[in-house]
Amino acid sequence: FYRRLNANDDGMYAFLRCARMIGQAGKPLSAILEDIPAANATPALRLPCGQDEAEAILDAIAARADDACDVSRMDGVRVDYPDGWGLARMSVTEPKITLRFEARQPDGLRPVIERFLAPAPKLLAKVIDELDADMELSGQA
Repeated sequence: FYRRLNANDDGMYAFLRCARMIGQAGKPLSAILEDIPAANATPALRLPCGQDEAEAILDAIAARADDACDVSRMDGVRVDYPDGWGLARMSVTEPKITLRFEARQPDGLRPVIERFLAPAPKLLAKVIDELDADMELSGQA
């Protein structure tokens, strides 16, 4: 969203701005992208969860976050830790909870997930089981 476009978005405008920045950088896009660290993130995980259960989980996660964390309740709950973040929100279209996680270090994803979902051990087990198959979390401590 761009102020110049009255807070609207426009794919072509975004592309042209990026093209200009790449041209000004004086190096190819591949070299620019090498400087950006790879994201250590999960895909969106959508797990069955009833409305009442989800609300209790979201409240418990927010309450359990320590004072050093930034907690947002704008849409579900997001907790920013020094080493990554976790997000949980209830689906508005079906009885599922959506979860996302990101860590600053490649081996930091599992600790972020475990810290975030500590108040919901059953959900934590489901997330770990699902991700172990796809992302090899079992090797992370």
